[in-house]
Amino acid sequence: MLEQNVVLFKELGINTLYMYSVDNTKQHDKAMKLLQEAGIYVVVGVSTPSCCINRSDPYGSYNTANVSSFLKTAGVMAGYANTLGIVATYYMLPNYGWAGIKSNMQMSGWNALIERYEKFAIPAFLSEYGVNTYQPRQFLETSALYSDPMTRVFSGGCVYDFTDTPNNFGLVAMPGADGERWFQNFRGNQKKVNEVRQTDQGNLYIYHDFVNYKKALAGPTGYDPSWDIMESQAVERHNIHTTQMTWPWEPQYQMPATCIDWDNIEEVVGR
Repeated sequence: MLEQNVVLFKELGINTLYMYSVDNTKQHDKAMKLLQEAGIYVVVGVSTPSCCINRSDPYGSYNTANVSSFLKTAGVMAGYANTLGIVATYYMLPNYGWAGIKSNMQMSGWNALIERYEKFAIPAFLSEYGVNTYQPRQFLETSALYSDPMTRVFSGGCVYDFTDTPNNFGLVAMPGADGERWFQNFRGNQKKVNEVRQTDQGNLYIYHDFVNYKKALAGPTGYDPSWDIMESQAVERHNIHTTQMTWPWEPQYQMPATCIDWDNIEEVVGR
């Protein structure tokens, strides 16, 4: 299935996938090689379905079993050249403020987002975007995301989602019994389809969203001389001593001491 997906990734023109979790009990050499050969990087979360942060008890979630699993995920993925980053927190930067064809930088709140993160000292990107209130999605926000002034602060973003499910955020409906069953059972799905491709596993449904996203990504491909200036500004921000900065999410109250027994974790990992 990944081989088929990679073909679609290349057709879209994307260069990064955000994966919420991976099986950290296995190596992923074949999959990562396929993605690397396609020029695709991976950002991956450290959590797994069995070892993750419980939002009702986040403090208690940082126990030996969970932290050991998080570090194991990082260790598994660190060996791949196209691992772009590891997500060590449930808080990223999803944004669904841009909605509809009439939205703009002000209506979406993206101008405020720029102001909030413009002094950020490390690369930032939108971990999720692509509101589905209006169908099909036009992805006008993609053009804005890869244009000045957003590119002065953000290094792109990840559209949510690739494969369609009942939440209606997908770009395609994949072939196979499960995908075909859910596709046929939900009203309105037929209107979303731009093209049906025959595969050896069944029908692959290409949505209008896929076509529109591809078109949006194809736009901002030319070289902009201002990128050199933006890069030098980013380097300057990165060199600022971080203890002298006010972070955009800085807590108003004193942060509690770490709940992790790092000595214990180090002992467990070192075994």
